[in-house]
Amino acid sequence: MNNSRLGYAFRWTIFNTLSIVKLTLSNNQFYSFIGPICNATNLKYLDLSGNRCSSLTPYFFNALPSLETLFLHNNLLDLAKTLHSQNASFVFGTLTDLQNLNLSTNKISSLSSDIFWNLKSIREISLKDNLLSDFHVKLDNMPHLTDLDLSENQIFQLSKNSTLWISQTIRRSKNLKIDLSNNPIICSCDSLIFLKWLQKHHLAFKNVNGYKCCNPKTFKTLKDAVISLDKSCPTYTTLTIAILLLIISFLVLLIILIIYRNRWKLKYLYYIAKRKYFQNDYLLLEDRQNYKFDAFLSYADEECIFVIRDVIKKLEANENFRRCFHERDFIPGCDIADNIVNAIHHSRKVIFIVTPSFLKTKWYIYELNMAYIEYQDFRQGVDLMIMVIKDKIRERDIPRNLYNIMTDESYLTFPDNEIYEVTFWERLVDSLR
Repeated sequence: MNNSRLGYAFRWTIFNTLSIVKLTLSNNQFYSFIGPICNATNLKYLDLSGNRCSSLTPYFFNALPSLETLFLHNNLLDLAKTLHSQNASFVFGTLTDLQNLNLSTNKISSLSSDIFWNLKSIREISLKDNLLSDFHVKLDNMPHLTDLDLSENQIFQLSKNSTLWISQTIRRSKNLKIDLSNNPIICSCDSLIFLKWLQKHHLAFKNVNGYKCCNPKTFKTLKDAVISLDKSCPTYTTLTIAILLLIISFLVLLIILIIYRNRWKLKYLYYIAKRKYFQNDYLLLEDRQNYKFDAFLSYADEECIFVIRDVIKKLEANENFRRCFHERDFIPGCDIADNIVNAIHHSRKVIFIVTPSFLKTKWYIYELNMAYIEYQDFRQGVDLMIMVIKDKIRERDIPRNLYNIMTDESYLTFPDNEIYEVTFWERLVDSLR
């Protein structure tokens, strides 16, 4: 019934016989394919070409399970928007026996990636003379596909996903032939990867040696274009590697700076965690307010006599304060760093006997920073450090970190005159109480 001026809408249609096998309705005036077509389960050939149809429902072909050949060329199916809508997978979803599908000359600009998902028997698909700029369609369920016609479209180059899906199909089906002729293929640095891919799989493309570049710079063949562009196009491999190395270097440097800035805190946390999991090696908390000592004494070896004779005598013998000093209370067999952190953590206060000799000891910075971390992070700002300036020290000789602490915290100065020593010891005892 071709050229019969039939129209205008192909609505719900029931055939009164199951014997119909071939139906030709081309070159009529069916502007809308609504359907469905019923009672034609043996129909194998359907030609609906040349109807200028601009409306297609997703269920129009649903009742044609035996259909093998479907001609829809010379219509306006892109205007129906069904082929790239969310329902596109239903249009041909039941046509598992379909072998030949012609969708050429429909002004199709895009297709849903799942539109052909169930065409298990398909051999030929024609999308010739449309407006496709890419072919982003999955072909993984088409083991028998041998002919894919994409000629006379608007394809400048295929996207990465498209080439990946087509490559997978080529590996599975050695007989697949694709026609990309008469497409405006661009030969430029941006399309060089696509051109190399096309050259690599040239056996799968029809008349690939006849493909021409559309841009003004003319190359005789695609092979010539690849050779010329490969020489003239800048390579970004070295630049990419350099940028990656710079980024990695920056991140490493940033991590190092963060670690360096928080090195004392990290060290302190390390020793606290170490003591937590190996606490049998350390003194247990037992005395008042959960502290083993009232104060930890930090001093230079040159002040040992002063500490034992004066400080310990005044504070332990007379005031019943328990002092931690390394000659007596450090645990043998443990690292000095472990012992220092353990002593600071178990003491209510830390007394620094500051002298020029003290500022030259290698452990002074360590003890000072460990005490500051304990004060800042574990004591919530409760007074912890007591600075005793025993000998005169010029301000310019005081290290920056110690100067900052002395600025924030009150400190005691050991008097030169014995008359004022009583007041000094009273103030020190008060600060401990």
